[in-house]
Amino acid sequence: MSLKRMTMLAAAGVLALSSIACNEAEQPAATTNTNASVTTPATTRVEPKIIKEREPAPDNSTLTVRQQENGDVVSVRRWDSGPVQKVTKRERAGETKQVRVVMRDGAIYRTDDRNTIEHALDWTGAQLADAAKKTGKAMGTAAGAAEDAADEVGDKAEDAKELAVEGAKEVGDKAEDLKDETVKGAKKVGEAVKP
Repeated sequence: MSLKRMTMLAAAGVLALSSIACNEAEQPAATTNTNASVTTPATTRVEPKIIKEREPAPDNSTLTVRQQENGDVVSVRRWDSGPVQKVTKRERAGETKQVRVVMRDGAIYRTDDRNTIEHALDWTGAQLADAAKKTGKAMGTAAGAAEDAADEVGDKAEDAKELAVEGAKEVGDKAEDLKDETVKGAKKVGEAVKP
């Protein structure tokens, strides 16, 4: 077997391996793109648009504001300590009919008191606790727990979405790097094979 023929066979083998490497590099990107498109079909619940996320608010609290798919704006103010754990205010068509106050001890109050609604996002936790107890209706913890779980699912879904986007970008970058390296290797082999 001549040296030229052996070189040609070696080059063909390297090109075949490069082709396989390119195909393998494309598969993760395709999987990632497939997963990314799965999160937004018409039958899947659309994640709320985050307007504010855990921004500092009065009385050492934080405020998260989301706009729901139906246009409702939900504001959730949370405290790490004090009598109130969180207060939730839902605005529909520019109007809030009531707020929900979740106490640190697990008690849940709903109030339609206009003054409490107006100051839900700026009063101290102690002021909100007093207003909720005076003007609010105590709710069963099961109903409140279901609403709290829905809030937490919304928060966790938003976090998971951010992680998935970051992961997809990273996989895409790595696939692009592998493709560049494979092309460089194929060019080197092609240059070495030239007579």
